[in-house]
Amino acid sequence: RIYRAYWGEDADIMDADVIQGLCEEVGLDGKALLQAATQPDIKNALRESTAAAVAANVFGAPTTVITTPENKSGVFWGNDRLELARLALDDNTLL
Repeated sequence: RIYRAYWGEDADIMDADVIQGLCEEVGLDGKALLQAATQPDIKNALRESTAAAVAANVFGAPTTVITTPENKSGVFWGNDRLELARLALDDNTLL
C-alpha cells in the first residue's frame, strides 16, 4: 500500500501521519508500527536488510526479491513490476 501511495498517488511517505493512515487502511495498527520502527532492534534489522540488498546488487526502488521455501527466487524492479511480484507470490511457478 505504501508503494502504491508513493508511486501512484504522490503521497508524502515521510509524513508519519500518512504512514499511520496507510497502515490502518490495510488493517494494521499504524501507531504501534511507527513506535516499533524507532526501536534499536528494528533499526538494526533495517541496516542488515539494506546491506543484503547492496550485496544482491539491488540498484533501485522499488525492488522486490522473492524467495520460496523451495529456493526459487525472482527479482522484480520498478513500479511497473509490482503486479508481477504479487502474481509470483500467489503462484511461485512464475519464478
